[in-house]
Amino acid sequence: MRCLLLLLVVPCCAFSVFATERIEGEIALSAPQCDLFVVQTDRGFSLLHEDGYYSVFEGDRIKGSLHTLGSHEVEIVGEVTLGVTVEDWGLKLAQAKEVYYRRCRQY
Repeated sequence: MRCLLLLLVVPCCAFSVFATERIEGEIALSAPQCDLFVVQTDRGFSLLHEDGYYSVFEGDRIKGSLHTLGSHEVEIVGEVTLGVTVEDWGLKLAQAKEVYYRRCRQY
């Protein structure tokens, strides 16, 4: 029984560690008047919603849980830590652009 319980618990713990992995990426799309921005990572593009007000700029390096949906703190490398909500991740560039331009009205 103990072995069975251990077999059920260990995979869950391993997934939790993987899910909160700190990923580094680069801001690919942003605009001062829009609190949504797009980050390119090694697994595609992530959509992040800025929870507070801080200007992020295209080309800035960012580090955090960029592949985990929900609220997190991320680091603009060498600058500041800010709260964001990861709305989606693993997108192709065309998908990320479609959402970004629709929400930010930047045609």
